[in-house]
Amino acid sequence: MTDEADKPLKEMQAEEGDFVEQDGAQQAQNNNSALPLIGLVLGLLALAAVAALGWFGQQQKQQLEQLQAGMQQRIEANLAGLAAAKSQLGELADMINQQNSLLQQQEVQAEQRLAMLEKERTRYERGRQETLQALDALQKRMGRSTSRWMAAEAEYLVRVANHRLQLEADPRTALSALQAADERLRDTADPLWTPVREVLAQDIARLKGLAPLDYAGLSARLAGLAKQVEQLPVKTALLNQPALDGAQTGEEPVDWKKVLADGWQGLRSLVVVRRHDQPISAMLPPEQRFFLGQNLRLQLESARLALLRRDQALYDGALQTARDWLKEFFEAEADSTQAMAQDLAQLAGLKVRLELPDVSSALVVLQQQMRQSYLDRDAKAGSHAEAGTDGNGGARQ
Repeated sequence: MTDEADKPLKEMQAEEGDFVEQDGAQQAQNNNSALPLIGLVLGLLALAAVAALGWFGQQQKQQLEQLQAGMQQRIEANLAGLAAAKSQLGELADMINQQNSLLQQQEVQAEQRLAMLEKERTRYERGRQETLQALDALQKRMGRSTSRWMAAEAEYLVRVANHRLQLEADPRTALSALQAADERLRDTADPLWTPVREVLAQDIARLKGLAPLDYAGLSARLAGLAKQVEQLPVKTALLNQPALDGAQTGEEPVDWKKVLADGWQGLRSLVVVRRHDQPISAMLPPEQRFFLGQNLRLQLESARLALLRRDQALYDGALQTARDWLKEFFEAEADSTQAMAQDLAQLAGLKVRLELPDVSSALVVLQQQMRQSYLDRDAKAGSHAEAGTDGNGGARQ
């Protein structure tokens, strides 16, 4: 009974074991069939990732090549522009050197003219002294000093004074000549010359009222200021401006055409000044330290030349341009800049062309009185002839 009772139980256990064994085999079979699918999926994903990376790398490579080509083109364009600008700046420097040479030549000519005027003045002074000595010798030979001879001396001296004022703007020599003429008329002790002496006194007073101007000293002062230009510091903002502009614009090249156009316009303005119809204007914008100093130096040399030529308009214009240039482009707080600004302010207030008085009226009055003296002498001689007496009151033989 026991064996028969246990038999179904064993069969059930055996069937259950077979079922479990079949289920495990089925599961193992399923697992073995899924592995190739997973590998295929992973392979496809890897291929997709590789393809994506390759495409992305190709795009990056193309962009880098395009960027490199663009940068190379901009660099070549900027280098070409810089080379052209350097060449044109060299030409501008040559033109400035030519203008500087022209200024130096004109300065030499002005100094030569001053030397010639000085020689002429010396010659006139020597001639005057020789004439006076000849007159004195003639008077001594004649044994008397007549009023007419002294009046003739006075006339000559007044003519010399007019010549010195009108042709050479020399009030000092003119004053000496008028004073000598007045002394001659005074020594005659003749009331006939009183009207002439009154006019001479007025002319002498006007000449004494003129303030003398030291042209040689002022010329040396302007030359000294021109030599001090190299010591002037340029404004820091101007020195940094080109670098800042380049950092902000980035890819934009420097506008050298505008720089060169401004420089050419400045040179044309300088040439116009040489015709004395307007003040000298700035030649170049402040891109280069050399051009700033050179332009200021040219303004001072132009003022010096105008001083030697007694050209008030050109003198005032050149100094005003120099003062404006100094204020705009150089450090105002620097001691050298302040010292030059003070010197220019003092020089700007000078009158290089003196308003000289007209001293010709004394000559006119003197000639009228001399004619009157001759008429009186002729009338007296005629009356003596009619009376039958000589000029000394005696009867004719």
